[in-house]
Amino acid sequence: MIRYIIRRILAGILVLAAASFLTFFIFQLGPKFAHTSPALFYVGKIPPDQATLKLIEHRYGFDLPVWKQYLNWLHGIFFGRDLTDGTSTVHCSAPCLGYSFRLNLPVTTMIKQALPIEVSLAAGAATLWLLGGLTIGSISALKRGTLFDRSAMTMALAAVSLPIFFTGPILLLVFKYNLGWLPNTNFASLTSDPAQWFKSLILPW
Repeated sequence: MIRYIIRRILAGILVLAAASFLTFFIFQLGPKFAHTSPALFYVGKIPPDQATLKLIEHRYGFDLPVWKQYLNWLHGIFFGRDLTDGTSTVHCSAPCLGYSFRLNLPVTTMIKQALPIEVSLAAGAATLWLLGGLTIGSISALKRGTLFDRSAMTMALAAVSLPIFFTGPILLLVFKYNLGWLPNTNFASLTSDPAQWFKSLILPW
């Protein structure tokens, strides 16, 4: 039993390592296929000359081999690392997932700031989906084969199949910006303002 647990833990570590490397490598393919440099994301709208671009690539380590960039990123997760934008150097403590020189914040701090909001919205949305799914599913079971049943099934399949990063902006564009049916609403925590929190679940904010 202990050997089995150890094997499963080691297998899980290998899967995480492989997934992290593949994800890291995939993000390197975009600039390669576009024949551009990721350093262009760190400059203004006017592209710099080649000499300046090469300097920016060197500052951020984009001129290193992919495996070396991956090892530097992996080292930052376990031991932290020093990062520079060419004018200032900051120490990013472990686990270092990166540093935003624009906001002067580590990525881990940005995640911690957004995590309570994301968890709150995810929990509320999951509750709404559960209640809505049970209600619509029960009605569809009672009205099997009717227009309501087929429409509900089509909407459910579309909601599951289409990615939210595609459907979300489309729904915002149509119902909020074009038709103006949805008002602006800001997020509020459940404990501070339950009514505003509920609005932030069902309306874009």
